[in-house]
Amino acid sequence: MEESSLLGNADGDTTYASQPCDNPTMPPSFAAQRHAKPFNLNVSFADIRHGAHKAQIPRWRYLFMFALILEDLAVFLFSLVICFVLKPESYITLSATMPTWLFMILQCGIWLAALGGCGAYQRHIMTDGYRIYTMILNSAFITIVGSGYLVYMFELSLPRTAVIEAPALAACLEILMRWSFKQYILRIRRRGQCLYNTVIIGSPQGIIDNLRMLKSSSVLGYRPIAVCPVVNEGNGSHNFTAAAEGPAFFSEFPVRFIPFSSDIANDLHAVNTQILLVTDTVARDSEQMRALSLLMESRGIELAFTVSVADVGGHRLHLRDSSQLQVLSASLPQYSYPAAILKRLYDIIVSAAALVIAGPLVMLPIALAIKDEDKGPVFYAQERIGKNGKPFKFYKFRSMVTDADQKDKELAEKYGQEYGTLFKLQDDPRVTTVGKIIRKFSLDEIPQFYNVLIGDMSIVGPRPQRQYEVNNYSSIYTTRLLVKPGITGPWQISGRSDLSQEQSEQLDVSYIENWSITGDIVITLKTAVAIFKAVGAY
Repeated sequence: MEESSLLGNADGDTTYASQPCDNPTMPPSFAAQRHAKPFNLNVSFADIRHGAHKAQIPRWRYLFMFALILEDLAVFLFSLVICFVLKPESYITLSATMPTWLFMILQCGIWLAALGGCGAYQRHIMTDGYRIYTMILNSAFITIVGSGYLVYMFELSLPRTAVIEAPALAACLEILMRWSFKQYILRIRRRGQCLYNTVIIGSPQGIIDNLRMLKSSSVLGYRPIAVCPVVNEGNGSHNFTAAAEGPAFFSEFPVRFIPFSSDIANDLHAVNTQILLVTDTVARDSEQMRALSLLMESRGIELAFTVSVADVGGHRLHLRDSSQLQVLSASLPQYSYPAAILKRLYDIIVSAAALVIAGPLVMLPIALAIKDEDKGPVFYAQERIGKNGKPFKFYKFRSMVTDADQKDKELAEKYGQEYGTLFKLQDDPRVTTVGKIIRKFSLDEIPQFYNVLIGDMSIVGPRPQRQYEVNNYSSIYTTRLLVKPGITGPWQISGRSDLSQEQSEQLDVSYIENWSITGDIVITLKTAVAIFKAVGAY
C-alpha cells in the first residue's frame, strides 16, 4: 500500500500548480483591489450563526483522527489481552464478577475519554514536541484512578491486573504507536502532503521570515499559499492598513498576494484558506484584530499567532470581580508547593539511583581513563549560576586540557563565533581524546547527579551557565533563573548544540511556563534516546 493511501492529498490539500491564474502571485479577482478601502467588520450575525462560506476541512484530517481512535482502542484491548494471558487467574476473577465484554467497553471508554480530556486529539498535537507523551501518561493515571473509583463505588472485586497493570502497559504501547504516527505524518508532510493551506498576514519582513522558516521545516503542517502584508498606522494606534510592498517583494516564494481590504474574509475563502497566520504588527487587543478573529471564526478559518517567548498562555486565569474593578489574575499552578515537593522527590530518587548504578560501572572506568591520559585532575569544577542567581560549584568529568577556560575568548575570536551564552566549537582543539568520547554520549555530565542530590540542580531544567553569560540575558530569558538548572531539558532533546541561540532560549522559557512532572519524565526518557543517537553532541 502506498503511504499516501490513508493520508494522501485530499480535499483542501492542493497547491497553486492546480489553480491556473494569469499572474502566479495575484489572482485576477484580487487585481482590482490594490487600492482597497479601509478595513471594517464585513460579516452578519446570520453568517456567523449559519457558518456561511465555511472553510473546507481536508478529508485526510478525518481519516487521521479515525485511525488514531482505532489505534487507541486496539492498544488498550491488546494490553488487556496480554495481561490476562500472563495472569489467567485475573481473567477468571473478572469473569466471576461481571461480563468480560462489559468491562472492556467500560475500560476502553474511560481510556478514550481520558485521552480526549488530556488533549491527545487536539488538532496539531501530534507534531508539537513531547507534549503528547505527557498527555498519554496523564491519561493512563486518570484511567487507573477512574477504574479504581468505579470499583470502590460499586464494590466490585476486580483484579489489579485489569485495573492498574493494563492501563500502565497501554501507556507504554501508546507512546510507541503515537511516535510511529508522528514519524509517518512528518514523512508525508516532507513530500508536501497533509498540509493546511495557510495565508500569512503581518509586516512584509515578518512574512518573509516566516516563509523562510516554513520552507525549511514542515513540522507545523502549514503550506503557505498567499501573503497579506500590513503595516501599523502609527500615531499610537493599534490599527493596521495595507502595506506599500506589492507582489514583487515576495517573488522568491510561490505564493499569491492578497491586498488587505474590507473583503479579506471572501478573499481568503477564494483561495481555500484553512489557517490565517498572524506574524507581527497586528496587535491582539486592537479593534481590527477582534473583528478579524470574529470573521475567521465565522468562516471556519483557524487563527494562529507567532508569539514571543513571554506570554501568559500557560497561566491559570482567575477573574477577581468587584464593584470597583474587574481583574484577571494569572498564576502558574505547576509552581505550587506540592508541585515543588514532587519535583524534588523525583530529583532525589533519579539522582541517587543514577549514582549508585553508574558509580562502579561507568564513573570508575572514565576516571581511570582521564587520569591515565594526561595525569591531570579527573573532575572539572566551575562556578555556575543557579536558581535566583545563586552561584554554586558545578561538577563534570574533565574533557578538556587543564587551562581550557583561559582560551574561551581567544578561540571565539579566532573562529568568528560570539563569546556568549552558546559558545561551543564543533571541533574544539582543547578537547582531549577521552573527552571526545565521553562528550559524544554526554558521559561527562554524570557527576552532576551529585549536584542534583545536594539540591543545587534538578534532573530537568535549563542548563547552568556562567556569570558573564547571565549578564547578557534579555529581560525575558532571565526567567530561566526562576528554576533550578538541570542536567537535561528541552534543549538537549531538540538538537542540542545544533540549535540557534534564539531557538534554545524559546525552548527554555517554554519549559519554565509549561512545566509538569510527567513532562520531566518524558524529557528524561527522551534524553537517553538523544544521547544514544549523539544528535548535536560535540
